Amino acid sequence: MDVEEYQKFDQDPRRFKTLQGHFQKTKQDWKIQIGYERFLAPEIFFHPEIFVDGMTTPLPQVVDDCISQCPIDYRRRLYSNVVLSGGSTAFQNFKERLQKDVQHLVDERLQKAELSTGRRPQDIEVLVHGSKKRAQQRYAAWLGGSLLAQEAIFSKMVKTKREYEEARPVPMVLIDMHGDMLRSAQLVCGAAQS
Repeated sequence: MDVEEYQKFDQDPRRFKTLQGHFQKTKQDWKIQIGYERFLAPEIFFHPEIFVDGMTTPLPQVVDDCISQCPIDYRRRLYSNVVLSGGSTAFQNFKERLQKDVQHLVDERLQKAELSTGRRPQDIEVLVHGSKKRAQQRYAAWLGGSLLAQEAIFSKMVKTKREYEEARPVPMVLIDMHGDMLRSAQLVCGAAQS
């Protein structure tokens, strides 16, 4: 969170938005003023400890940890293909912020490796992709799931509820953009959760 953001809102009252409407069921009018919440809402992804006790791992660290657990041969490709989906990822500048924060974590690790080995590792570029159309990004997970469900291999990947409950955590197999299985690239569901 940036103090400058608070100051922008304090100095320009037009940044506060008043929304109003009418509840259809109760027939009551409602009115709400939104100000600081406009930039504080996405901060839960980057500083969860401020809002939730016991939750201290920010999203950029979760992304970095997940990719770091994958086979080394796939990491560079995964870092360059972080794809956003879901309504919360459509916040203004979310993509840029996530990309910058993950890139910072990667660069820190590369600097530590250089200090310990004396050799400069090859740079790793982090690219976060999101749709320019927010509606597409909002439903991207559903769209991706529906496309995957159409593939012939999908029936071999499906688990029943009983199988899922017996085998937790279930490996999530990554699939590249052509639908080919990435050999042995698995993220264990829950491995990124702290």
